[in-house]
Amino acid sequence: MAKRIDLEKVREYYEKSKARAQAERYSLERDWFRNLLYYLGIHWIIYSPQTRKWQPRKIAKWVPRPVTNKFASVATTIMQAFTAKDPSTRSRPATDSPEDIGAAQVADKILPVLLEEVNATQARKIGAAWKVLTGTVIYHPHYDNDPKHGTTFVQHMQCASCKATFAPDEAGEPVEMPQQAMGNSQPIASDLQAGVQGQPSPMPLPVGAPPQLQEQPEMSESSCPKCGSPNVASAVDPTGAQIGEELPNGKMGLEVFSPFEVFMDLEARSMDEEQQLLVRRRYPLDVIKRRYGHPELESDNNSNTGGMIGLNLLRAVAYAAGNAMYGTGIASGRNVGDDQSVTVDQLWIRPCTDFPEGLVAVYANEKLLNEKDIGDGLPYRDVNDDNKPIWPWHLVPFDYCPGRIFGRTPLDDVAPKQEQRNKLESMIQLILSRTANPVWLIAKGLGVTQITGEPGQILEGNWGMDPRLVPQRIAGEGIQTSLIAWLEKIDSDIEELSGTFDVLRGNAPSGVTAGTALRLLLERANTRFTPAIKADEKAWEGICRDLLCIFQQNGTEKRIARIQGPGNTWEVQRFSKADIRGAVDIIVEAGSSAPKSIVGDQAMIQDLTTGGVINPADPNTQYKILEKFGSTDLLGDIDENIKYAQRENWKFVNEQKVPEINPIIDNHPVHLMIHKKLALSSDFEVMPQQQRMIWLDHIVSHQMAMMPPPMAMPMGGEAPAEGQQESDASQSADNGAEQIQGEPNVPPQQSVSEPGEPPLFPGA
Repeated sequence: MAKRIDLEKVREYYEKSKARAQAERYSLERDWFRNLLYYLGIHWIIYSPQTRKWQPRKIAKWVPRPVTNKFASVATTIMQAFTAKDPSTRSRPATDSPEDIGAAQVADKILPVLLEEVNATQARKIGAAWKVLTGTVIYHPHYDNDPKHGTTFVQHMQCASCKATFAPDEAGEPVEMPQQAMGNSQPIASDLQAGVQGQPSPMPLPVGAPPQLQEQPEMSESSCPKCGSPNVASAVDPTGAQIGEELPNGKMGLEVFSPFEVFMDLEARSMDEEQQLLVRRRYPLDVIKRRYGHPELESDNNSNTGGMIGLNLLRAVAYAAGNAMYGTGIASGRNVGDDQSVTVDQLWIRPCTDFPEGLVAVYANEKLLNEKDIGDGLPYRDVNDDNKPIWPWHLVPFDYCPGRIFGRTPLDDVAPKQEQRNKLESMIQLILSRTANPVWLIAKGLGVTQITGEPGQILEGNWGMDPRLVPQRIAGEGIQTSLIAWLEKIDSDIEELSGTFDVLRGNAPSGVTAGTALRLLLERANTRFTPAIKADEKAWEGICRDLLCIFQQNGTEKRIARIQGPGNTWEVQRFSKADIRGAVDIIVEAGSSAPKSIVGDQAMIQDLTTGGVINPADPNTQYKILEKFGSTDLLGDIDENIKYAQRENWKFVNEQKVPEINPIIDNHPVHLMIHKKLALSSDFEVMPQQQRMIWLDHIVSHQMAMMPPPMAMPMGGEAPAEGQQESDASQSADNGAEQIQGEPNVPPQQSVSEPGEPPLFPGA
């Protein structure tokens, strides 16, 4: 049951947050908005301190305004560097208890399913764009209770004493019951609402069923919220029909917010120090009505910011298109009567003196939308850590800026260079159009025919016998080489400031062919982004952990995991929140999301080959090299045999199916290599001895199949001498020993299983 909250105090916090949100942010938003305009190709603009707006630069119409958008090229390259590889996550138990160890194993399998459900790949792309263009991005893992994701009927409960009917989440504390009646202390029934554990609902009986056929409802372990009686049961009407309501199933989500939409204390050093924040975003009016149940809400066409601040600037980006040289391309937002959107403010407050459980207040049109459940506190709790509130907000800066919460981006340094480049290109274009063209010198009063430049044109004039009066053509002045050198210098500065060298784009710089030099250049490029990548990986740990906690609290539907194994094998597993009952920590491997370059990998392999460290003629090495570049299909039959042998390994471990040798299609050296990998793994060590011996028997069979057939005695020939026969036999034995050195020397028809023991698998 929601606790009573002083709504006037909530309104006071909200008004203060709005006032703080509108103060002293315009200087930051000015640079963010400029970077967005530059990214869209709108460059010839200037900022007006009086109006606090970007507007087209006033230039004479005859002045060219060229734009070679190096800014967008650099931004796209950096975005690609952040999204080229997803962070590699793994789960580890918080303690050494069996419950935590089992939860970690399940979390490793279900986490990829949750990341796919929230579309983490798309979220990372959007986040990378905001982080590169503005220097900051904010992620918000959450559970979306929108009814569009489906609903489930939840039966209410009824008190046998006072006949009151109430929802399961309104029930009082459970009464003490005998241990044998309590059963498992950790209920695993599916929760049908965020933070609500419902009772199992009996099947409805037909309407009008005789009383003697109606099952008596089971008593609950909860108490009535009105009279405190423990005699509560599932609610049914006189006809036996269930009494309850449809509640949304919900869906896991990961929302990405730009700094335009999140208002907080700018002096905080990290998100851990933020005690409250205000989130402002526009949503379709129908979505808000459906989610909060306020049909009287009306659409608005303002962001409640009092000017060109925050959300208004962000809305203008949607309409910022065109060519700035003609005074278009910078819009101020939509202003039409058919706007069916509404601005929603979400005020998040950490647990404090006024609100011990924290608070989430949702406002639209100055109206509190979640008044009914505002007393529930923060919506998400860590079920494995004393139900402590979770703060599901993760701010990721590009470069940390001391003294403020928001980060900075190298594009802030690239923007002035882009403006300088635009002006230089404009001057070069003016030179080409005004002084580089050839001109004619013609004396006045000669009556010279107009010179058109047509081939074979006849020029008539009155210059007579004075050759000085003949029209002369003067060649134009070319562009000075210093201007071209200056242009190249600007491009070099942009590359240096942004860290986007050629090798990061997958291109080898001109004149650089040595593998070591290429790898050094790649290391130099990666060093620029190392702090940002570490901050991104650290934030991703918290995001994944929040997703697991939110799923443990709210996940009502089972998730299906399709796990791909070796050799294109697939395993389908189903998970629910009841499968994760322990405390789990999420770890991201350091540097796993760092950008990689094919040029650098090729250079490293080339150096290792030249130094004799690896042998590219070895089939195993060849496969590893081709696998690294995704070109194993070049091996043809060998690649198919590798996948086939991997499937045999998987079936032996998971289905206890013993593979059979097929001398027609099996490539024995390949199968031998793949099967030995399984025999050397840690999983093989924990197998039963009889199972291990069967696998070794299969390996020996491949080895025997690789041996050359024995030499046949020639027809009509004499038998070899006794000494020669013994020598040949000894040599054959030596060859066989070398062929299967280190493996059980057992002929293929002989099993290595211990005598008297039944076979472990059918047909073994």
